[in-house]
Amino acid sequence: MIAPAGRWLGASVVLGRPVPVAAPYPHICRMTVTGLMTGVVYVVERRQCAACARPLPLPTPPTSDPIHPIEET
Repeated sequence: MIAPAGRWLGASVVLGRPVPVAAPYPHICRMTVTGLMTGVVYVVERRQCAACARPLPLPTPPTSDPIHPIEET
């Protein structure tokens, strides 16, 4: 099996090193980042960290009985 090529761009920018997509996404929460174009200092929140993100729960199927066709008598 061939590992996928590429990098996690957000994590690579924050950590200052390439983070390959074959590796798990690293935690970048609570890290301080300086904008490349603006120079604004920014703290990455936990909700913006892909490693902290939890998958959304799957929707529950409806619990009502299926509709039965009308029977002719």
